Amino acid sequence: MKKLVTENEFALVPQPPGAVKKTEPSAKRVLSDMVKDTLALVKKETPAKAVLSVLFGDFQLGYFVDEMLVMELGQRYNLKFIHFRDAVTLLRLSQEEHFDLTVVWLSHVDWGKSADNNFNTSAVAAIELMTRMKMQNGKPILAIGDNQWRSDIYSQQLVQAGAVFLATPFDRKGLRNALAACLNFQHENEETREIPTSLPVRPLRIVIVDDEPVSCEIVEAVIRSWVKEVTVRSIHDGMEAWQELVRDDPDFLIMDINRPGLDGVETLQRLAERKVTYPILVVSGCLSGMEQLARESSGPNLNVRFLSKPFTMEQLWEDLFRRIRQRDHLR
Repeated sequence: MKKLVTENEFALVPQPPGAVKKTEPSAKRVLSDMVKDTLALVKKETPAKAVLSVLFGDFQLGYFVDEMLVMELGQRYNLKFIHFRDAVTLLRLSQEEHFDLTVVWLSHVDWGKSADNNFNTSAVAAIELMTRMKMQNGKPILAIGDNQWRSDIYSQQLVQAGAVFLATPFDRKGLRNALAACLNFQHENEETREIPTSLPVRPLRIVIVDDEPVSCEIVEAVIRSWVKEVTVRSIHDGMEAWQELVRDDPDFLIMDINRPGLDGVETLQRLAERKVTYPILVVSGCLSGMEQLARESSGPNLNVRFLSKPFTMEQLWEDLFRRIRQRDHLR
């Protein structure tokens, strides 16, 4: 006589008398165990990230560099920034504070320059201080330098002082490699933030116009950290910028308002007369008083938006690439 299969017995053949019953758990039981396992995983706390304390040069537009560091290190560490603006403060903090890394944009720190603003004097003071810090605490130093610091003499002396030197303009890969060298870790193969695939294969061409070199440097570094194929032209003189814009239309123009010579308002007037179609982003720290005049100068057809300083990397990214995609020949 065949034995009836119970709820807990998924037998497919009759069992002989006296056979040991081989049972499988019921569907209810299996589901219950799965729910318990899932809840256990949900309740499991994520291990706390280590705190990484950074002596951080509080230079102009430093919030961009701040965000770039968070973007590269935020998955590994909770970052704590300790700010400085001059050599005296840096030395004091290095002796009083617990820290793991120093990040300094060399041209934007007061190294106790002489009255004639001599670069060599400042460079010697900076290298001596970093050598002293390295000997005292052995903590890594990331030194970011522009054209003057890129010479073999100074870059080699920085390396001899124990610093990792990163030349501007740098891209995200360069920053990532420099941080990995400072902190002695293998960085993950993260992809550079890509332009949407609807954009052209040719390199994106961006013109930045600002009479403050530091603003151009940092915005250019941020753009290069996002995009692999890009040509960035940074110009500090208004008339030189106008000649460049007349020579060749960029894919995107980033410009300030207040600058000597040909200012932003007159530039917008001229661009409106030329009926350019490329997107324009006007950024300024004193935009509120000039925005209305700039809007009137640009007219109704110029593709222009305004962004007040300080702004975040995400605001720049959203405005930059969302508006570039609107151009018909880039779709």
